[in-house]
Amino acid sequence: MQLSKYLPFFVATVGLDLLFATHPDWVSYRILSKPLIMLTIIFLFYRHPISPRHHRTFIYAALIFSLIGDVVLIFSDLHSAVFIGGLASFLLAHIFYGITFGKQIDFSKIYVIQVIKPAVLFLIFGLVFFYFMHPFFASLLVPVAAYMMTILAMATLAYLRKENVPRESFSWVLAGAILFIISDSILAINRFRSPLPYADVWVMTTYASAQFCIVWGLIKSKDVDAKLQPHLPSHG
Repeated sequence: MQLSKYLPFFVATVGLDLLFATHPDWVSYRILSKPLIMLTIIFLFYRHPISPRHHRTFIYAALIFSLIGDVVLIFSDLHSAVFIGGLASFLLAHIFYGITFGKQIDFSKIYVIQVIKPAVLFLIFGLVFFYFMHPFFASLLVPVAAYMMTILAMATLAYLRKENVPRESFSWVLAGAILFIISDSILAINRFRSPLPYADVWVMTTYASAQFCIVWGLIKSKDVDAKLQPHLPSHG
C-alpha cells in the first residue's frame, strides 16, 4: 500500500476519534473510534511485512497490546485497577518494541559511551518528570515508575539503532519513541496533577503519530535484520 493512499484514511480515523473525544454527547462512541486507530496501523504493517518472520511476531505483539491498552483505558475512570491494566498492556507493548529494536542492533560494535549518551538524556528527563510528578501518583507510584523506566529503555534502544539501519528508518522510529514519551507525559499530567485544556487532543495526536512513526520506521528497516545474523559457513 502506498503511503499517499494510506495517510488520508489514517488521518481521518484519528480525526474521528478526536471529534468524539471532544464532544461529551459523543464520547461513548470512542469504544469504536479509538481502537480503529491501531487497527489501521496493524493493517499498514500487514501490507508491508518485514523479515525475518520472528521479528514480525514481536511487532504484532506490540501492536496488539497497544490495541488492548487503548480499549482498557477508555474505562480507566471506573477504577484504578482498570488504569493499571491499561498501563500493563502498554508496558508489554514497549517491551516488545524494545526487543524488536534490540534485534536490529549489532551490540558487538556498540561502545559504552554510545549507550550512555542517549540513556543519560532520557534518564534526566525521566528523573525531572518523576521528581515533580511523584507526589501525585499516590498508590500508583510503583507501577508508574516501572512503566517510565520501560518506555525510557525502549527510547534508548530506538536511538541505538542509528548505525544499523537506514537513516530514514532510524529517524522515524526515534521520532515515534519521543512522541510516545510526550504523549504519556501529557496523559500523566492531565490525569494525576491537573486537567489540561484539550488534553485528549494532544494525547491522541501525539500517541497516534508515535505509533505510526514507529511502525513506518520499522517498515523502512526492511531486510536489515538479516544482515545482523551471523554468516553461516558454506558447504560443498
